[in-house]
Amino acid sequence: MSCLATVAILVVVVLVVIHWSAKANERARQGRLYSALARRFSGVYIGGGWTSAPTIRFRYGATQAVVQIYQGAKREHDQTVAISIDWAESELWCEIISPRETIGDSPFRTVQAFETDDPDFNHRFLVRATRVSEGKKLLSRGVQWQLEELRRMATPANVYVEIGHGRLRVRRPFHQVRMPDLECFIRRSLELYDQAMLTRAVGIEFVESEEAKLIIEAKCQVCGEDVVDDMVICRRCKTPHHRDCWLYFGSCSTYGCQESHFTVPASAEAVAPPRDSSEPSP
Repeated sequence: MSCLATVAILVVVVLVVIHWSAKANERARQGRLYSALARRFSGVYIGGGWTSAPTIRFRYGATQAVVQIYQGAKREHDQTVAISIDWAESELWCEIISPRETIGDSPFRTVQAFETDDPDFNHRFLVRATRVSEGKKLLSRGVQWQLEELRRMATPANVYVEIGHGRLRVRRPFHQVRMPDLECFIRRSLELYDQAMLTRAVGIEFVESEEAKLIIEAKCQVCGEDVVDDMVICRRCKTPHHRDCWLYFGSCSTYGCQESHFTVPASAEAVAPPRDSSEPSP
């Protein structure tokens, strides 16, 4: 083998080592970033592999959120961030896409595109659903506002939202994702989820009752554990919670309630049975 060929092989080996070293450093940097993000939301970070994307899981009140980060196919630093949040099953399937041109085939034959009463929103977003009346109810002013915020954050980009099959999913591409961008995207998506949940709570009423009730067994809907001590009761629907869980969730965890104030239940005291007047006093 000539000296020239040997030098060429060494150069190739050095370039490969440099490339993989840079890749390893970038993966380590991203791992630290995602781990810090998971801690921000009191969740866990699961590193990705050859066939799986890095994942962050955390509790959001009584539900669960899953965040995944996918590498872009065209440019090295491009990434797509997707969040999926548990959503109560219903017959509605709804898809919200911006810009309108980025539309694919629907998985349902009965899906229909429709417009809201806001021409500007209709110009930027395409909405289609299996049940148009429910889809229109879902797109409240609060939901539309959060969709606009998701589209505008960082730099304007495509936004894809799907509601159905027991999940609310939000997906958005980023270029050179930073910690503030990721955190903002997650918080905006959670706020979108909250606004969408409020549209489902319309018409739910809670009947007040002054009658005292004996709570023998209670389970906190936030953590799922029995409430043994430090109990608080929703002022509106009377659902029991751990005090810490209420403060963490920020309001009542009962679907459709949204009460932000609680009361502390009074402790029951044993009452001695009435004494027979015929019995001698002690």
